[in-house]
Amino acid sequence: MSGRQGPLKSNIAHQRIERIAAESGLRINTDGLIGHTRRAHRLVWYVRRVMPGKEAEVVERLFRLFWGEGGDVTSRGQLARVAGMVGLELEEVEGWLGGDEGADEVDGEAEEWIRERESGEKRGVPFSVVVSVEDDGAERRVVVGESKSVEQWSEILRDVMAG
Repeated sequence: MSGRQGPLKSNIAHQRIERIAAESGLRINTDGLIGHTRRAHRLVWYVRRVMPGKEAEVVERLFRLFWGEGGDVTSRGQLARVAGMVGLELEEVEGWLGGDEGADEVDGEAEEWIRERESGEKRGVPFSVVVSVEDDGAERRVVVGESKSVEQWSEILRDVMAG
């Protein structure tokens, strides 16, 4: 976050996120390494192809790695560990992440999103998807568009946690 916004705005944004989460009873760690997420997006692309239906779990685990553990979503090793949690072989995934397969597709998806955003088809600055996964694996997704106040985020997070 600090690369685009500068360290002061990034720190303020992190404090705001932590405050919103705390008001909703959640703990968020903002110590994760911020970097290019292309490799993480490639992992989701890969899982979508080799284990259809598991991509949402991988995305949730990536968010937990970054926001919950302060992990590094740019690290091949940490990304492979996430893939291992859904049943993929760590060494195979880590090797795959060292290549470029899926990179063009992921870049194309990003370019399409940018085109849709610029044309007004997609709205929200920023938009977020809050995913809650129940013990039985059922998923509940809430798409949150536009910028929200602390009070609005607190209400959204409470609703998601309540199911």
